Amino acid sequence: YIPQSNMTLIARWLPNNTIIYDATPGIFTTNGKNINTVNYLYSDSESKYVSNYSIPRREGYKLLGWTKTSDGSGTVYQQEDIIADLDNLESNSVFYAKWQKLEEYTITFNPNGGTLSPDPDTMTVYSETEVGFLPTPSRYNKYFLGWYTDLTSGTKITNSYIPTGDITVYAHWVGDYL
Repeated sequence: YIPQSNMTLIARWLPNNTIIYDATPGIFTTNGKNINTVNYLYSDSESKYVSNYSIPRREGYKLLGWTKTSDGSGTVYQQEDIIADLDNLESNSVFYAKWQKLEEYTITFNPNGGTLSPDPDTMTVYSETEVGFLPTPSRYNKYFLGWYTDLTSGTKITNSYIPTGDITVYAHWVGDYL
């Protein structure tokens, strides 16, 4: 653009501040890297949401939200909440992850005539969390149908099962393997 006459330009400044999200001892996974803190730059022209990065993880814990104090006291802000006083925050304000310990349960695997090798016969899992990987037993000349809550019947347990307590699951087998 080339002006045709003299003109006066007025700069309009917007505050740019950085919010630091500290998930310690949890971690964020960003661009394939595991990190404990994330810096988020915001300005008045942007929506004022708490971190839009991945939700941090901590084994055996659930993220309840973010607080302005490292001891977890005070208001807990959810990931998607608008922070009411964001315009009043100083640059480099720190928000700390508030964690809740999950219940720990044991799944015991009964191979029902088969073998679990080298997989263990127990697995520690957490409440509110899917089991994930389930071991696959073997048994000569039999086809494995899956893990069930009873030796001869019961409900099939899959990797999306969410435990509510300690449980023993049983391998179910069918006929001759071809």
